[in-house]
Amino acid sequence: MKIRHIYLKIEQISNYSPVAPDDAEHHKHRLDCMRNMDHADSSIPQSEVDRCSLDALIYREYLDATYTVIKNTPLIAADINEPRIERRIPGAVIYTRVDLQFKY
Repeated sequence: MKIRHIYLKIEQISNYSPVAPDDAEHHKHRLDCMRNMDHADSSIPQSEVDRCSLDALIYREYLDATYTVIKNTPLIAADINEPRIERRIPGAVIYTRVDLQFKY
């Protein structure tokens, strides 16, 4: 039997907003492509970012028992807008595949 060690640490991310998860990368976030009300310039206003903010607790995976090397593999490989690992809040990710054998 192969043994695999998984190192998880509970950490807090303060003042997290899903619409602006990373202060250093605003060019990737705060976009509203639908140009909803008050978003005429296609960006989400700071007042809305502030309303969505929260302090989050997450499980972060590390590669070592001393919790110094963060596992920085993207949650979704194709997501080029994923925030830096320090500001990432993992959610539910469901992977599926098409079953070509299925008949209606």
